[in-house]
Amino acid sequence: MIEADLHAPSLCESLRLVCDPYSSVEPLQYYGDLNECVRLVPDVENLYIIPSPGPLNQTANILESSEMRRLLGEVRHRFDLVVIDVPALSENNDALVLEPYTDGMVVVARPIYTQTGLLNPLLDQLTEASEEETNKYTPRLLGVVINGADIPVELSEAEIDYLTSGEPDFPQPELTSGNVPQLPARYNISPAQIRQIKKLLESSKL
Repeated sequence: MIEADLHAPSLCESLRLVCDPYSSVEPLQYYGDLNECVRLVPDVENLYIIPSPGPLNQTANILESSEMRRLLGEVRHRFDLVVIDVPALSENNDALVLEPYTDGMVVVARPIYTQTGLLNPLLDQLTEASEEETNKYTPRLLGVVINGADIPVELSEAEIDYLTSGEPDFPQPELTSGNVPQLPARYNISPAQIRQIKKLLESSKL
């Protein structure tokens, strides 16, 4: 994971890492030494992070520097998957600056928080190229991730009774010796969601 939001301070402390205090003083030197800027995250297997040295001025010069291009080339060969976290396109074009050096861009949106009036024109711009721009480089959009979506779960009344009382009235799989019963993945919902589902069922009977 590369924290490429150079307009904001690093969030690596949430992963029990300490930022390099000199990275903001010499950011090009910081990115120029891969062995110094890459950190192994404690307690998370095979997760490495390059913390942001931000907030910085003249971020475009740093993102377009030879040090940054060399860094992206080196991590491509060293790691199986590299994710570059950049600011929202509504704030600046940092994502478009780095995209040519990657395999493509993934847009992350969140219901209620993401403004539809900004998202739709952006997606149209990334997916629709006019005939006059066929020879012009256009960003590669790999897809869109909907983050924090509140997706309703459809359960029968018998399943809801099982979740609330623990006494199902529908067939259950037989347990063998040594088999520890666990709640199926589709029942992995919170008590608040269960109450909401019950209210929806009650209102549907009116």
